[in-house]
Amino acid sequence: MNIEYTLDITSEEGLLSVSVRNGSFIINKEYKINMDSDLFRKIAGDAKSINNSISSHILNSWAEHLKEWADPEKIEEESINIIETVTESIENARERYLFSKIVHAAGDFRLIDLIRMSPGFVDTVAEKLRDGCRIVVDAKMVKAGIYNKNLLDRCRIMYYGDDERVDRISKQMGITKSASAMRIASEDGVRDAIFVIGNAPTALIELLNIVRDTKEKPPAVIGVPVGFVQAARAKYSLVSSGIDYLTILGSRGGSPIAASVINAFGVMLDW
Repeated sequence: MNIEYTLDITSEEGLLSVSVRNGSFIINKEYKINMDSDLFRKIAGDAKSINNSISSHILNSWAEHLKEWADPEKIEEESINIIETVTESIENARERYLFSKIVHAAGDFRLIDLIRMSPGFVDTVAEKLRDGCRIVVDAKMVKAGIYNKNLLDRCRIMYYGDDERVDRISKQMGITKSASAMRIASEDGVRDAIFVIGNAPTALIELLNIVRDTKEKPPAVIGVPVGFVQAARAKYSLVSSGIDYLTILGSRGGSPIAASVINAFGVMLDW
């Protein structure tokens, strides 16, 4: 393993700064050293002793960590372990895992207080995915983020935004292209599909309009569109729609979060 490092001592404050690089990974650490200690006097006056007394010890202790941080699976596993120290109060294991995956995707513990889901959401989604169903997404990024093999083997991931009818319907009805895509998706039926909306608030609003007009409900909706215009209103409408749902109140959300929720179910199908 080729590890590059630099060491710097600030004599006035007794600080030892260490920067370690391994490929694209960089660690910066700062150590407070007692200026009156023999160690400080030794390393401050002798650059060679820095390498012998400190650098080898620091680098050796970090070497294994650097190896682990280069492994994506270990990174995610360790991240979830850290997050679950905060979500451990959630008794239901599947709900706890869902919360952890959302926090992991967003990198923000504050989302824990904003997540809302209906009482039957987890069981409904798990059952539909286990049997195999359509998963309708509102954005290419959501589709690209769904990678779990359990899901890909069982279900069809459907993105309607590229349908040639989108532009025509958008102009005729005076709605956004994302909303138009939901109109087209509904023509294939909504009762057999899980809807995963992570990008466009107008897609969620249009889906709820379709449900209101047709009286046909999807089994569940993951509605986490991001934005400052209409997103919060769309989510509150989802909460009161009578559909099994998961959402994040307010403006936060996004395609990575939406994909993380559905991928989490792919893992939980084996539980």
